Amino acid sequence: MKKISLAIVCIASMLYSSPLSSSVSGGFNPLTKSSAKTSDAEKKDNYNELVSFLSKSPSGEYAMSLAIIYLNGIEEPDAYGNTIKPNIKKTIFYLKKSSDLNYFKSDFILGSLYYNDHRFKELDNSQKLAKKFLLKAFKNKIYESALPLSGYYFYTEKNPKKAIEILHQGAKNNDSSSQLALATTYGYGSPDAGIKQNKFLGNKFLGEACSNENKTRYVTKFCNSAYILNKKGGE
Repeated sequence: MKKISLAIVCIASMLYSSPLSSSVSGGFNPLTKSSAKTSDAEKKDNYNELVSFLSKSPSGEYAMSLAIIYLNGIEEPDAYGNTIKPNIKKTIFYLKKSSDLNYFKSDFILGSLYYNDHRFKELDNSQKLAKKFLLKAFKNKIYESALPLSGYYFYTEKNPKKAIEILHQGAKNNDSSSQLALATTYGYGSPDAGIKQNKFLGNKFLGEACSNENKTRYVTKFCNSAYILNKKGGE
């Protein structure tokens, strides 16, 4: 029980911080955006045209989407037989470019990658960079970054007080993942964080997370789980 309270920080951050899901959750798909010169279908059938279009656009959102393309690669060939191989250096480059264009969700993604993704964790100073970019996202009101940032403070810096503080700020700003993390923290108690079990607060934050209209897919799945449904039925 001792570590269950903040274990969700690590688990949920790995699930939620998927760069692809983060991009999709924002409703953006580079293959569906139009261009005055090239149709959507033509861009999808010609990866060189797609990459050229996204790389030249003065849009942080487009730069982030190009970064995600390079992160995951595209195995299915285009009409000319071309594929796109994953490229970590280009992923980092375009996420930084996106941030320079004031699209700060890219800092959340880059920080989460440094914190969670094994390919990024192997790079020099990965954890310091994780903190740097997650903090930048958080300070620019990207409160999705609260969960992995709190995980960093709790597990890497061994600073549970700061981790809880970050979660409270995230929850206050309607981040469902922070609300759910606090629900488990107070619901079970966390001796490591100096928090005694408080079922009232646990249920309060659980209610906020599950009633949050902007809750993530992970939080939605948790709230629809048999455990929660049985808990509600027993009340």
